[in-house]
Amino acid sequence: MVEFDIHLSADGVPVLIHDESTGRTSKEDVVIREKTLKEIKEIPLKMVSGIKSVIPTLDEAVDWCVQNNMKMIFDIKDADSKMVKSLVEIIKSKNLYSKAIISSYNPCVAFTVKRVDRNILTGFTSRAGYMTYEDEDRRIPRNGAPRMWTNFILDDMIDLGIRTFILPTFLGVDMLLLHHKCIDRTNIGAGIPLEAYIPAALGLLLLSGLVSAAKTP
Repeated sequence: MVEFDIHLSADGVPVLIHDESTGRTSKEDVVIREKTLKEIKEIPLKMVSGIKSVIPTLDEAVDWCVQNNMKMIFDIKDADSKMVKSLVEIIKSKNLYSKAIISSYNPCVAFTVKRVDRNILTGFTSRAGYMTYEDEDRRIPRNGAPRMWTNFILDDMIDLGIRTFILPTFLGVDMLLLHHKCIDRTNIGAGIPLEAYIPAALGLLLLSGLVSAAKTP
């Protein structure tokens, strides 16, 4: 299974890149949503192992995965209607119902996708403090007070909703993707597949029998 982080170009084409800009992956710091696909394709990425590359479209990546019999996770940041529509169209046109899953930290994504097409697989991704902090160590707040206090409450509600399985059941998700620190025997069961992320935790999780597979970022 392979996971894609997806953003839309200025002309509405889904492309594969983790960040909203190319600052980490290219010598040029370009905001993806402000450039057309043609302009994005002209951005040279930093070489890896001596190999030159450019930012691929989701279409290109999906075709490669299908040819190589690989299942996919489409990870998106928010419930943008254009993004959801694009992903739904790709899944329908390429018949990816059993091959791809749309997941997000934003619970509205799974809810929106299921309202459009209940046959599309959806997931909910979560880590402790995601709504409140930008980083895993919970040192960089997303907002100042009073918004920060609202985010605290949202994080607590999401955590409780996951541990009781009320939230994933309400959203109708087919899979949970949890930070490895959030996984214990209290949230195993309920018939919902679990995926753990953070590569270093894979061996521990597999040996403990908590999950059957894990993904890398």
